[in-house]
Amino acid sequence: MEEGSLEDVFYSAAHPYTVGLMKSLPTLDIREFKGLVTIPGSMPTLGNVPPGCPFHPRCPIMQVGICDKEKPELKAAGPDHRVACHFYSKARELGAKIYG
Repeated sequence: MEEGSLEDVFYSAAHPYTVGLMKSLPTLDIREFKGLVTIPGSMPTLGNVPPGCPFHPRCPIMQVGICDKEKPELKAAGPDHRVACHFYSKARELGAKIYG
């Protein structure tokens, strides 16, 4: 769903799933701890991947008619950073709001 350097993926996540994973990492600073964030739902099995984007049933920015129908292609999100999401710029923009 996303590929790039460690810096790109960790510090500039562009896919809603990657953003959710980064938000689920615990912090060592107790002053910043607000509880662990979870991504709702379960991963699909390889034999039961939904049409369109495989993450769409669990995605907070999913758009009906697009994400559930069209499989996203890898697009450039930076010089060596690629992401498969129809709305990756929105995920990046709303990263803090999506998962808290």
